[in-house]
Amino acid sequence: MALLGGTLIHEYSHVAFIGQSALAGAFIGDYAYGPWNVRQLSRGQKLKNADNYRWFAIEQCWSVLCNREYQAPDQPRTGLPQQPPPEGGCDIM
Repeated sequence: MALLGGTLIHEYSHVAFIGQSALAGAFIGDYAYGPWNVRQLSRGQKLKNADNYRWFAIEQCWSVLCNREYQAPDQPRTGLPQQPPPEGGCDIM
């Protein structure tokens, strides 16, 4: 899900006075991208991976807006979904 807010969080976490100050000087890099891949990282890598902050923020946003908890992805996603989402989605508009 390419959201501008998610992209900004990802990119801003690379900025030294944001990311490095939050992690006591550790650089936030790019170890993995995407909701499934970021969950496969070690705990230490998760803290230093920009896309983890992006997906955490996106999941929190939709969980609050839709008043529901989402499951972790069970496999990597390739391409666009081939079927509509299951019932019980979220209509916030």
